[in-house]
Amino acid sequence: LNLILSRRTIHHYLNEKVPDQVIRDAIWAGVHAPNHKWTWPWRFYWLGPATREKLAKVNPKFAANGELLVLAITKSTDE
Repeated sequence: LNLILSRRTIHHYLNEKVPDQVIRDAIWAGVHAPNHKWTWPWRFYWLGPATREKLAKVNPKFAANGELLVLAITKSTDE
């Protein structure tokens, strides 16, 4: 309980590459997170540099520094 209550959002990041295994572990944990009635209301996409360059042409926000981008997308409840 203390871990949940003491968590904080971090706004300052190190300019270091995150190991691929750390990213895989974080995605794996997200995929296995509890969800309502086995609905799995999210999708994770791990996008590499080539896809990120294509996205940057559509939206400049994706052109930020970094080698990859992980998108977490939730299903709409308006369906």
